[in-house]
Amino acid sequence: MKDVVAFNASHPEAIPYGMNLLEAANATKGDLSEKAYLDDRARDLRMCRSQGIDACLAKFGVDVLVAPMDRAAKLLGKAGYPAVSIPCGYTPSGAPVGVTFFGTAFSEPMLIQAAANAERVLSPTKG
Repeated sequence: MKDVVAFNASHPEAIPYGMNLLEAANATKGDLSEKAYLDDRARDLRMCRSQGIDACLAKFGVDVLVAPMDRAAKLLGKAGYPAVSIPCGYTPSGAPVGVTFFGTAFSEPMLIQAAANAERVLSPTKG
């Protein structure tokens, strides 16, 4: 990590943002034993799982949630929950867009089925 921070410091044009995160990571022991990391990780899990995805599923009585493909990644990464993304169209400039189906832990079979059903309907055709 020290080498990455040093490289980025000497080449600021290469990485114009996020240096503060690298420096903060470099200031840790790097062995996942620090209390601040463990506390932050526990908070992430609580907020993304039980108070986030699981709470939303329960509140609305659904099994699967859907979000634009680029919006769910951070939440799902922290929660460690499964997700399936499918293409569903194009922007006016021709860039592809998609949706992400996600749910609680071990809901992969349901997510795969929901995504497959939606893909049959939403499969994009460029033209």
